[in-house]
Amino acid sequence: GTQYEFQVRQECTTDVWSDFSASQTFTTTGTAVNGGGNDSGEVVETGTNEEESGGETNTSDDEDNASTNFSCDSGINGNNIYTSSISGSAAYVYTPQPNGAVNNQFRYRATGTTSWTQTNIATTYYRYLSGLASGTTYEFQVSEECADGTFSDFSTSQTFTTTGTAVNGGNDSGNSTEADNSSSESTDEVSDSGNGDNNSNANATCDLTISGSSLYTSSISASAAYVYTPQPLGAVNNQFRYRVIGIVPGEWTYTNVATTYYRYITGLDAGLTYEFQVQQECSDLVWSEFSGSSFFTTTFSLQSEGPASKPYNYATFRQLSVEQAPTKIQIYPNPVQRVFEFSADQDFGIGATLQIYNTQGKQLQSISLPAGQQRQQVTIDGLNAGIYLVQYQTATTSQTLKFIKR
Repeated sequence: GTQYEFQVRQECTTDVWSDFSASQTFTTTGTAVNGGGNDSGEVVETGTNEEESGGETNTSDDEDNASTNFSCDSGINGNNIYTSSISGSAAYVYTPQPNGAVNNQFRYRATGTTSWTQTNIATTYYRYLSGLASGTTYEFQVSEECADGTFSDFSTSQTFTTTGTAVNGGNDSGNSTEADNSSSESTDEVSDSGNGDNNSNANATCDLTISGSSLYTSSISASAAYVYTPQPLGAVNNQFRYRVIGIVPGEWTYTNVATTYYRYITGLDAGLTYEFQVQQECSDLVWSEFSGSSFFTTTFSLQSEGPASKPYNYATFRQLSVEQAPTKIQIYPNPVQRVFEFSADQDFGIGATLQIYNTQGKQLQSISLPAGQQRQQVTIDGLNAGIYLVQYQTATTSQTLKFIKR
């Protein structure tokens, strides 16, 4: 019940600060305490660290709120809570946060049962519910903290149904954890070879298909690159693999398994072309096949490199990858004797180029493409017989094809 005034200042150059800004005000909720509250408050650095939810759950019938004497209206109902990545034994559940990143708690149960399973209390906007029964419909609700120790009533229900066939006597209570969205780097856990088969159920199938054109890269240097995957099933476990392209392709290197939509691959060799793919977990221990391939070429600069740029956020990556996907390129004929025609289904943009590399990543030719055209003849008389790569580069995309010179 107290009105506060706040201002801000910023550092313009090293140790040179602006004056404080004009004021903005806000009023805290509740009723002012006689004599006033602590008007000075405590200044803390804002941040985005979230409490770890762990796996704490408990079951109860109606023990909803942390404070039994007060309740408040969060404005949340069953129409604006939702789910994703529903499998035979798990699901993500989400809540809006009209009051910001405040403490909240979910509860859920199989429909037709009376006992709720309650998640931990945390400030994250989602939980990962596991240990669910297959082929079962669950309802879930959420309660949010409006003021210290004062929680809203639980919202109305939203429902979801796990995949698979219901099993009599299944575990309807399940467990809950906060999903791990830490940006694990691929260099933390990689193997130099192996079959990368994460699917321990040899008879299970997954019809998820991710095309190579929907994968993406950024911040490519002489020794590192970010690689990205779309997440049509939500933030599920995924794994990338990558290798050098040559006359005899190298063995695959596999990244760690994580739920993030990108990895930062390091330890690459300069001036080489790499192929990468991704697979995703469709349900518990059931993985898709690896996707089609996408390609990138590391730079030839061997000078000291600064820290990598930050990865694109998911929305930016998807916009860029969707923008590049419609462009289809081809070489005809292939194999080639003297001349091939390179074509695209969209006009070449200003500054578009074709670059030809050998399988060791050495650039052999660079051709500027005429803006507004869609075809270009390329003469390769000077190349020896063998396998080559042609890279099509524009201001927003980089795509690679392989051809054979006879």
